[in-house]
Amino acid sequence: MASPTTDHYFEAHITIDPVLDDERRESLDLVASWHGFRVAELLMKKTGERSGIDDFLTARSIDYDDIEQRTEKAITSLKQNNFVVRRYKIENTLVDVRFQVFEESG
Repeated sequence: MASPTTDHYFEAHITIDPVLDDERRESLDLVASWHGFRVAELLMKKTGERSGIDDFLTARSIDYDDIEQRTEKAITSLKQNNFVVRRYKIENTLVDVRFQVFEESG
């Protein structure tokens, strides 16, 4: 079976239990970087503090096989380092439009 293709990119998300300890957070950043992932900064709107609900890692690739393999390897490494993995998903991005937000001065 042929691998999926994309006109833009594939994006993987791995959701894990929240990591609130700074030392564990550094370990999480390291494990994520081994597989080309980064840890998303989820801040609560009202307090500006990190979310205590969950954390997630994210990565992109234009090649499905690449992102699938990196995701599987990242999950294995996370579990080996005692992070609790809740779910993962790989999305095919159909549209990605960014708008720059300007603050009015005055």
